[in-house]
Amino acid sequence: MPLARTKISCNRDIADGNAFLDYVQVPDGALNITAQLSYTGLDENVTVTLQQSLDGANFDNVVDMVLDKDDTSATLNVMNVLSTWIRFKLTVNDATTGIIKDCFFSFV
Repeated sequence: MPLARTKISCNRDIADGNAFLDYVQVPDGALNITAQLSYTGLDENVTVTLQQSLDGANFDNVVDMVLDKDDTSATLNVMNVLSTWIRFKLTVNDATTGIIKDCFFSFV
């Protein structure tokens, strides 16, 4: 299967609180997912949780990743995920400022 890419423009303000980012459909046959979030101006670390769904309505947690306030991007690689839909759950924790700019997904 060739590499498939998807970009979600988020522009999610941390001040808006916890949120779910838009979900994307996993291409047929893809098992491996790489996701990269770009962000700016975080005053505290933020947690994002990759979630998966088979029906596009009920999402379950797969793995957590921390967005380091001292960085501007974070990448997550997940192998052998059999799913139809994925999304990120954003948990702001103690953060009050910052922007989640974009989310990029690659599937193979």
